[in-house]
Amino acid sequence: MAIKILIADDHQLFREGLITLLAENAEVEVIDEAKDGRETVEKARRLNPDVLLMDIGMPLINGIDATGILKKELPDLKIIGLTMHSEKHFIKSMLEAGADGYLFKNCPYDELIRAINSVYSGKKYLSDEITEVIIDDYVSNQKDVLDKDDIL
Repeated sequence: MAIKILIADDHQLFREGLITLLAENAEVEVIDEAKDGRETVEKARRLNPDVLLMDIGMPLINGIDATGILKKELPDLKIIGLTMHSEKHFIKSMLEAGADGYLFKNCPYDELIRAINSVYSGKKYLSDEITEVIIDDYVSNQKDVLDKDDIL
């Protein structure tokens, strides 16, 4: 049985391209698409997808807020942030909202499929680039803590 996918992005050409790419893979089935956060929440409630590919910067309700709403209502729904936002506050906010994965839109197709399969099987997925941002932030925060300890 194919993994049911809902695609949420405010750029029609991106949605259409992703649908075309994913149509070639028998492991997944794109069941619908949404152009804004409000439509995403409504369609996820109605269609109950397995995995939601969620952009962050969408009108009406952004992807972070939509993720928070949906994870409270549909805790088994797996959500992957699929975005161009690389700033740590976006990553942190998306993960805190309950996202199961985070990828950049410029990721290779094979990585997107790995991420979908990973979150569907109950694991978390972060691209290598995202992992670097998180580790750099952690190390930076640890260095700040150590520097403060030296002052004491």
